[in-house]
Amino acid sequence: MQALLSPLKNYLQGIILGIAEIIPGVSGSTLALLLGIYDDFIELLYQGTEFAKNCVLLILGKKTFSEVKEQFLSIRWWPFGIPLGLGMVSAILALSSIMSWLLVSYTSQLYTVLFALSLPTLHIVYSQMEKKTAANMIIAAATGITLLMVFIGLGGNETTATNAHPLYLFLGGMIAISAMVLPGVSGSFMLLVLGLYTYVVGLISQIVHGTFDMQDVMNLLFLGSGIIAGFLTTVRMLKAAFESYRDQLMAVLLGLLVSSWYVLWPLVEVTGVIDDEPILTKLSPAQFGWTNTLITFIAIVVIGFGVGWLHHWADKKQKPMDDGFDRL
Repeated sequence: MQALLSPLKNYLQGIILGIAEIIPGVSGSTLALLLGIYDDFIELLYQGTEFAKNCVLLILGKKTFSEVKEQFLSIRWWPFGIPLGLGMVSAILALSSIMSWLLVSYTSQLYTVLFALSLPTLHIVYSQMEKKTAANMIIAAATGITLLMVFIGLGGNETTATNAHPLYLFLGGMIAISAMVLPGVSGSFMLLVLGLYTYVVGLISQIVHGTFDMQDVMNLLFLGSGIIAGFLTTVRMLKAAFESYRDQLMAVLLGLLVSSWYVLWPLVEVTGVIDDEPILTKLSPAQFGWTNTLITFIAIVVIGFGVGWLHHWADKKQKPMDDGFDRL
């Protein structure tokens, strides 16, 4: 019975992580910590990158086939890795259509929740800085101002990318998987900041409903290739940065989060649709209505406080997160 319950438990845990990864602002790494599987999750990522590295060494003649095979068989594919991965994929596929519908039908309400979720995330990243020096605050400010200028320059008044270039999707995949292992930051949040979230969720929804064409498949493959590339490269680079330049890395993330408020501005409406992707236009409080604006920001405070309390409750378990990350 235990042999059957363990994979089922990990599958359900994977569903929870998948839900976190498709909702911007909810950190999959934080939920993995709360579920008690963060160490195992990080170990699985580490073993996966080790296997990929050994495959390259095998091609170069520096590893034998038996050595690579032995390392492959040592990975906890079952009952942990495969059920967890299937659970994550199941949740992402199931929720993609719901998120697409929410983005069109309840745009402002959804962005209100996402904006609120960014507040406790900001606290998590700030608390990760061991030395809150003036130099680190300057790094955060410089990063925030620079990215804000980029967001305004690229997006104008629109917050959604349509017909994303394949190379941009590749880059988005690399950044998204890298964010997945950082405390308090999710891959979907990074896609949202890059203006790719609505586009990617729409692609997944079309795949689920069978309304896709070959271009959609190719674009999703570019995104997937970026995820794989990031998994093999930038994840380990982040580990090195986390070890040697932890405070500076957190300062950069802090600037990113603050600048992302421009992207997450909750007073928005759908003003058009291009290639089945909604165009979201930002509104001022006067355009949105002062009563609706007040309700929006009260909701942001309430949600942010509630989620912040949850993270505060989890702070006592932050040390295991650091220990697990250090093994990457």
